[in-house]
Amino acid sequence: MLEIISELLQKLRDLVTSIRASSQRIKKFKTILKIYGLNNEEYDEEEIVFAEGSIITNDLLPILDYKMRWSSAFYFVKRAVKLRRTIDEIAKDADLRRNETENEDWDILSEVLEFLEEFATITKYIEGSGYPTLSLVVPMYNRLLTILEDVFQCRHRSIQHPLIVSAAVAGLEKLSSYYDKASPIVMAATFLNPRLKMEYIVDNGWDCGGESQDAFQPLDENLITSRVRPA
Repeated sequence: MLEIISELLQKLRDLVTSIRASSQRIKKFKTILKIYGLNNEEYDEEEIVFAEGSIITNDLLPILDYKMRWSSAFYFVKRAVKLRRTIDEIAKDADLRRNETENEDWDILSEVLEFLEEFATITKYIEGSGYPTLSLVVPMYNRLLTILEDVFQCRHRSIQHPLIVSAAVAGLEKLSSYYDKASPIVMAATFLNPRLKMEYIVDNGWDCGGESQDAFQPLDENLITSRVRPA
């Protein structure tokens, strides 16, 4: 099922690439934007970072994602969903029709967008430089696991599509495999945070990663013996 999402995203990339590769299509796209009243649509500051020149004379154009940039897939889909009407209209051109996005595809993309939004929010928060973030790694990791579990177990309020559920299963399996590999330094930063302390780690044990309260009992002793030694 993940291949279906991958193919859908690639089809959208191909369409966006075709639009951006032609000055005539860009001009037509901007004209359609004005017709639909989207030429003054607001965009997030983060979208400009991933735009690579896609903001032209204050008009919005669809942007591409880049594998080397965190959350770029989120902003790629977000911009496309925002400009859906314009993209649908220009995709009616004969040479673009092979990559036309159907209504069902847009429904999937909308759920993909919501699914990725929490990841993008947490990523932005963790990579902040104006405040300490090490002690927040475990809580944010747990937050992501909770989201994946909710989608996987169909408890999420709006993400229900089988394709997204399948992606959540794969994501949960991948993230859970790293949980027991957390550095003692990260764990120490968590329980040294006065808002969290050791109680947070014990009270928020996660079955999916195999961790338990017993796993954390020797943590402080191990940290002292391995990291703090007499001069």
